[in-house]
Amino acid sequence: MKVFYAVYRTSITLAILAMSTASVAQIDGAASVLQRYGNLDIERTGPTIDAELGQKYLRRGNTYSNLERFEEAIDEYRKAISADPSLADALRNLANTYYYLERFD
Repeated sequence: MKVFYAVYRTSITLAILAMSTASVAQIDGAASVLQRYGNLDIERTGPTIDAELGQKYLRRGNTYSNLERFEEAIDEYRKAISADPSLADALRNLANTYYYLERFD
């Protein structure tokens, strides 16, 4: 989570710096900052961990499970694990749902 926050914070800082540099009419400096900002966007296309999003998917999965809509619960648990692979509750609930449905393969 700290890596995502650092990249996000750096991107916003660079964007603000670029806008303020452009307003002072230092076009070369603004172009340099915007070029670095664009490079950060390319670097961020890899997987990122979003714990808050993972928790939201986990809660939705739990709701579906309580309603006995198990296929939808499985989808939500998988989304939670994709958002935050270290989310143990989602992994456990996914395993329990498969066990309940007797899907051992």
